Amino acid sequence: MAYILKLLDQTKDFAALHWFDSVMNKYRQQEKEVQEKKDNQDLKTLQLTVKKLKGFREEFELLHYSMTSAQIFFQYED
Repeated sequence: MAYILKLLDQTKDFAALHWFDSVMNKYRQQEKEVQEKKDNQDLKTLQLTVKKLKGFREEFELLHYSMTSAQIFFQYED
């Protein structure tokens, strides 16, 4: 993806979207909402849901780190 963005000269436009920040905020908000629902659901179900959301967030963080490092690799210009 970093290569295609660089090839099409869209890296700055992609960064302007703040997509990674938006997705991270979404996962944090979902985790917060699930933790606030303790009254209505079984504790075990809540723990599994929180664990699943944290896993998704961690995977997304790894994607962000990979994308950032790939963008650094393609920053070289003549």
